[in-house]
Amino acid sequence: MRVPLLFVSVAMLWPAAVVAQVESTVEPLNFAGKTDYFVRTSFSPEALAGVGSMTAIGHLAGDSGPWGTGATGYGRRMRANYAGYFANTGLRYALGAARGEDPRFYPSGKDGFLARTAFVLSRTFVVRMDDGSTSVAAGRLAGTFAGSTVSTYLRHSHPGAWQTTFENTGITLGADVGVRMAREFWPDIRGVFRR
Repeated sequence: MRVPLLFVSVAMLWPAAVVAQVESTVEPLNFAGKTDYFVRTSFSPEALAGVGSMTAIGHLAGDSGPWGTGATGYGRRMRANYAGYFANTGLRYALGAARGEDPRFYPSGKDGFLARTAFVLSRTFVVRMDDGSTSVAAGRLAGTFAGSTVSTYLRHSHPGAWQTTFENTGITLGADVGVRMAREFWPDIRGVFRR
């Protein structure tokens, strides 16, 4: 299933009005701290298993397309997905560290579902900087696009490669939003189940 290019275009136009500073002050990570964070989050068993799981789901769903079927098709798909993942996380880390982007997740500190959701959505396009300000999330955006480009061009054949790249970029950014939403609201959800 592909996300229409319109979805990606609308997502890129998210209004800047929702951008807000994180209230708390946090000690910025130095280069070694950012490198440690990158290694722990990018090469964790959970992250690598996530890429493997998505590869398996795509393969089992029967969307063999350019990959082919059987073990050979699965291997091609896995190679492309992992290459895209490492291109994404590597560029996200390198550009983010060079620009002074803080890669950590911060809860919004806001009240109300809409305010918290708007904050999480804004973090698709902006990031907290080491000095506490916000800026365009260049590392996340460039890394996501690079990862989608690499995985698209590693297909056995790639008709409509640019459209596929933009669609996959939108899907990946959407998945990032889903992860951040879960992290933002998980304490509330956990609290409901503990009652």
